[in-house]
Amino acid sequence: MEKVEKKVEKMKTVIIPISEKDPDNYVTVCINGNITQVKKGEEVEVPEEVYNILKRSGYLGMKIN
Repeated sequence: MEKVEKKVEKMKTVIIPISEKDPDNYVTVCINGNITQVKKGEEVEVPEEVYNILKRSGYLGMKIN
């Protein structure tokens, strides 16, 4: 039987600010069919790939680590 290694993802802690211009409570990120919803206004851990997309998209107001 083959041994399958599980990929360990690096996580980043982020806070997406709440905005009056965009009243939705969540930001949705889809990478290769994997959907991640990130709640605004709260400290949340996300995979590094999701963090990079949020950063490039201008959603991140403050980075915790």
